Amino acid sequence: MKILNHKEKLHGYEIYVHYLNIFGKAHIRSIYYNLKKGVDLKEITLVDVKKEKGDYSWGSEAEKVYYSVG
Repeated sequence: MKILNHKEKLHGYEIYVHYLNIFGKAHIRSIYYNLKKGVDLKEITLVDVKKEKGDYSWGSEAEKVYYSVG
């Protein structure tokens, strides 16, 4: 939540990277679990879902889910 307070909106991987820089080692699944839990509790808002083209190891497209506080 504190990471989201400093930015208007972030996607899950951006939150994960900020978390690692501040707190150290964490598993990305823990970040996504807590984001989902926050959305369910209405503490975090799912702002937008964008599909971005690129050269990823899993294919040519990534789905980025953006979150915000509130």
